[in-house]
Amino acid sequence: MRQQLFDSLRYRLVLIFALAVLIPSLFGIIVASRHYANLMEAGRASIARYGALVAEDQRHILQRNEQLVRGLARDPAILAAAAGQDSTQCAALLAAALKPYPSFSGAVLANLDGEPICYPAGQKGALNVAQSGWFKRVVSTGNFVLSGSLIGRISNQPVFVLAAPVLTSDGHLLGVLALDLRIDWLTELYSGTPLPESSSLYILDDTGKAVVELTSPGAQTQQAFPASAEKHIIRDGMQHEFGATGRDGVDRFYTLIPVTGYPLYVLLGMPLADLQQSPRNSLFSQILVLCLISATGIGVALVGTRLLITQWTERLTQVAYEISQGNLAPEIRLTNAPRELRNLGETLGGMAQKIHDRDAALNEMVDQRQRMLRELHHRIKNNLQIVISFLSLYSRLPMSDQEHVGISDLQLRVSALALAQRHLYEKEDMKSVALQPFVDALCNLLGGHLRKRGDIQLRAEIAKQNLNIDKVVPLALVITEIVCSGVKSFSEQSAVAIRLNLTSTDNEKATLVISFSGVALTPRSDYLEKSSLGASLVRALAKQLGGDIESTESNPGAATIRFFLHEEPANPADIRKEA
Repeated sequence: MRQQLFDSLRYRLVLIFALAVLIPSLFGIIVASRHYANLMEAGRASIARYGALVAEDQRHILQRNEQLVRGLARDPAILAAAAGQDSTQCAALLAAALKPYPSFSGAVLANLDGEPICYPAGQKGALNVAQSGWFKRVVSTGNFVLSGSLIGRISNQPVFVLAAPVLTSDGHLLGVLALDLRIDWLTELYSGTPLPESSSLYILDDTGKAVVELTSPGAQTQQAFPASAEKHIIRDGMQHEFGATGRDGVDRFYTLIPVTGYPLYVLLGMPLADLQQSPRNSLFSQILVLCLISATGIGVALVGTRLLITQWTERLTQVAYEISQGNLAPEIRLTNAPRELRNLGETLGGMAQKIHDRDAALNEMVDQRQRMLRELHHRIKNNLQIVISFLSLYSRLPMSDQEHVGISDLQLRVSALALAQRHLYEKEDMKSVALQPFVDALCNLLGGHLRKRGDIQLRAEIAKQNLNIDKVVPLALVITEIVCSGVKSFSEQSAVAIRLNLTSTDNEKATLVISFSGVALTPRSDYLEKSSLGASLVRALAKQLGGDIESTESNPGAATIRFFLHEEPANPADIRKEA
């Protein structure tokens, strides 16, 4: 289909114009694609910058609270209570310190066994914290610790625990001061923060759990959260971007930014469709304009080449086709065609007339040759009939039985030649002969001759194929020679059945099997291995057929011939050798 399309002059001209238009258009599409990629990268960078701003703000909030906790841990009242002295001032100090900060829901000063020493005045109480993870980390490291999301033991609400060691001037650990930072306070703090359209903001603890969830109007908090967030946090703990599917099945772009110095992360996600919308609209509009320009140009080229050029070339093509189909007087209508095409049409008309004249002369020559060949084959057949008549007269003379048999066999072979010549000149096309009627006629000839020798039956099963005329005579002679020689392998009193089976699996190669059944004079036949005249003649005739012959040890006189019905295909090795 593609080769047929571009064989047309019209489409080749259109192709040239299309290349002239499409190459700049393709370059424009490449530029637009790069611009699209740059816009997408800028959008992702904008989301990452926004997330970084939130993470930095979160870091400042935690730093201020950490400074508050560390400052309280160094206060003399806290140190005194931790050292086992009066804790009254400690409770008052904690109550006064937390009053301006609604972000804290409770506090406790615990000794190294986790037992509460003091807590703010007005607080209902405090429990032993020895089994808390944050307490163990402060005791083991002697450093400030921010816990993950926990349920506060005082407020029974989600909190972060900010814990600082209470140390003497020489660095001896006396206890642990812990303040509960309300997570809902952080949510309230960020609730008024404007987010990018359709985006969702999460603050995660070190386990990947979302402790603060914020979304822009119209978005659902939990549905936008990726199930794989924990894996991305655990992966390296560094800032990175990734694509994932939210719980609502929407593909999103996420940026994950750790809060520096603290085990918290800011996760900001935006649907890919929204992120891609503006760049994609810009890309599609540019590509659409370029495609419209290209399509318009190609359409103009199609119409223009049709009106100006190709309708006339198609008429010339039709004229040439009619000439090739034998119409040597076609109608040539090129009145309004370009001058060059009109000249070409006139040339085609003149060529058609010359071809007509030459064709008539060639047909006359071919008919004359066919008549000559038929006459030649007819005369050969008549001459062979004369030879047969002479042999018949000669056989009536007194002679020995051996001489009589020799004259009879010679008469049979000449009769086979005459039969082949008759089938040749009776054929109309003088190219091939139908195998079945020819071999059937030959078998009738052989059967009539052999029945004079005794009880001999000859049957033939011949495929319906045609045989090249050059192989008709060799085939007739080789069948005659094998049948006549094979019969001699049997006694004259024996009933002999001869079978000819010629098969062909395709239209090229055939297999001829000649077999005998009867009482043989010898247990096996080595007829083809002998250096007799008959064996040499059979091998030579098989070679003329372009095939090979082999005998059958279990069947005296039998033979199998494989040959080509037409010309033998050339051997590639022989072609290379001749080259």
